[in-house]
Amino acid sequence: MEKLVLTANQIYTIAYIMKAHSIDAFYINRVDRPANDQLWLSENTKQLVSQGMLVEDFSGELSIDSDIENLLKPLFFSEKESSLEIITVGDNENNLTYRFHYSDTGIVMTKTVDGKFEMAYVASDDINHIVESILPSSYEAESTEVSIDFIKEKVSRFIIAKNINMGDGNQTSVFVEYDGLVYEGDTDNRLFTVSRKDFIKKITLILSEVG
Repeated sequence: MEKLVLTANQIYTIAYIMKAHSIDAFYINRVDRPANDQLWLSENTKQLVSQGMLVEDFSGELSIDSDIENLLKPLFFSEKESSLEIITVGDNENNLTYRFHYSDTGIVMTKTVDGKFEMAYVASDDINHIVESILPSSYEAESTEVSIDFIKEKVSRFIIAKNINMGDGNQTSVFVEYDGLVYEGDTDNRLFTVSRKDFIKKITLILSEVG
């Protein structure tokens, strides 16, 4: 299967059918679920059956298409994941969120597309290409400590990279694109401009180093 596009409701319903070990709150927070959870699940299950994603036999037992099941397993059973959020500020808002779910069978990436989630297998090189595309090749800056007071109107983007290893905590880096340059703070409240090379290296390591 090259890719799959699902709504948050569909992901949650399939997670229930597959008896998921866990599901990222990022997906759950986008589920439109009423108080009558069982009726809602039943209606969503019927929709998935009508769409051919689930199969119901004569006894009422449900099974899931094997390709879809294999693609979704890392979302529900892996304990290693990372995320990349690109938040655009201002009138040209075009936010992107990626999740990378790691398992023995490979890496499954989900990407937000028009309120839904596009899912596909990816390789490490694919992740590298995504990171490299965030800043233009013409971007020029040195990684050096600076002192500056941000003016809200000149902030154009926030780039947030995070990885999660269940039981081992997580690592997060937040970058701010301000007036054409990218900045990162440290735990001592120092502020640095970031070169394109260091930006790519730091984010790639966070997204890929998940145990």
